[in-house]
Amino acid sequence: MSKMPDRIPARKLSDITLPDDTYNADFQLTDRYQAFSTELIRFSLFGIAGYGFLIANVVVKSDEHLKTFTEQAALLGAGIVFLGLAMALALAYRFFSTGCLAYQISILRTLTRLENPHWTAEELEASEQRLNRERKEQLRTLRFCHRCLMASVASLVGGAVCVVYVFAAVLFGIA
Repeated sequence: MSKMPDRIPARKLSDITLPDDTYNADFQLTDRYQAFSTELIRFSLFGIAGYGFLIANVVVKSDEHLKTFTEQAALLGAGIVFLGLAMALALAYRFFSTGCLAYQISILRTLTRLENPHWTAEELEASEQRLNRERKEQLRTLRFCHRCLMASVASLVGGAVCVVYVFAAVLFGIA
């Protein structure tokens, strides 16, 4: 028995045509989550810009603030790392969640293909195998996306705590 190629070209438009209602909810939900990840990126950039503002407008203008600021260097570094990590994880979420949508469309098209009668048993078996592989890969990617989003939120919180503490230490002498 010869091995079937991974992808079998469509024979009819009905093999790839999907009704809008089969995937619109997925796109809308992903759009909302990606909007949330965009906000995580914005807040992370805002925190990093806050450090820049503190340095440019407060620290360099006063020796006392400079001394306090240098004492908080470790916390400053941790804050920048946390905020940078929050951005990176939110961007990773956006990238991989888009891939999940591609899997969803492929899975839906494969299911549609399996319902059409013009395929041989060998081609249907190859499509079933592909469907199972894509479902497993989509689940793995969805779990990874969830972890990216949760870790991004945690990193943003950690970075925000560092930003607030460094600001308080520099501006109000809290140490």
